[in-house]
Amino acid sequence: MTETDLQYFKVGDTVRVEFTYINGGDFTMTGTIEKISGVGSALSEDSDEASFTVWIIPENTEALSYGMNAVISRMASDGD
Repeated sequence: MTETDLQYFKVGDTVRVEFTYINGGDFTMTGTIEKISGVGSALSEDSDEASFTVWIIPENTEALSYGMNAVISRMASDGD
């Protein structure tokens, strides 16, 4: 997650997780943010922004493998 996006997520939030596979398929699930790293790393050599690791407890693990990258989205909730 980028430093800019940290303001939109917190531990305990339910999020939508979208995976895109190399072969063109995709998979979407929901999960709960378990932890967000406290120390960021450089996003790229050309950027001043940092990247933070996010750990998510998935609702289902059948289609998952370690090390997969994903797009995380906030779930709509009352009052947001």
